[in-house]
Amino acid sequence: MDTPAFIKAREFLRTYAVQVARGLAYIHGNGLVHRDLKLDNILMKRGAVKIADLGLAKPMEVIAGTSRAGALMYAAPEKLRGEVYNCKADIYSFGLLLWEMWYGIYAFQNFDSADDFTFVEKIKDGVRPDVTGRTAPSGLWAAMMEECWHGDPNKRPAAHTISERLQDLR
Repeated sequence: MDTPAFIKAREFLRTYAVQVARGLAYIHGNGLVHRDLKLDNILMKRGAVKIADLGLAKPMEVIAGTSRAGALMYAAPEKLRGEVYNCKADIYSFGLLLWEMWYGIYAFQNFDSADDFTFVEKIKDGVRPDVTGRTAPSGLWAAMMEECWHGDPNKRPAAHTISERLQDLR
């Protein structure tokens, strides 16, 4: 009996997400923060996933709180508040990537760049994509998303932890 298409799609998403998390763990393990993690910077060829565009990457110890490098739609709240941030800002972005992989659309599809101030204020106030509804992800997948985009960066998991947990997710 053939495996249903939706199960194949879920396995593909899980494999893809694990590879991105492993790549992020490698970047963080080398003392860097990517600072521009978004779907446009994830490349795939023959099933191998690579994180691209390290042009904005910086060593963790030199990131100033006033730097807002990277795409606004993927920026962590602490970054938007002008606070000092670290690799956990990339984890926030990864949580948005998980959402986008599941739903197939941008997390903030209705984002209007003409109204950056309102968008920034909403993110700082805790607005996040919705993980409920008819096509909602499984509880564990949704919980991973929410943990990654937690408002407190100290409560976000490390990239290697995400990789391990997603690897075990079936």
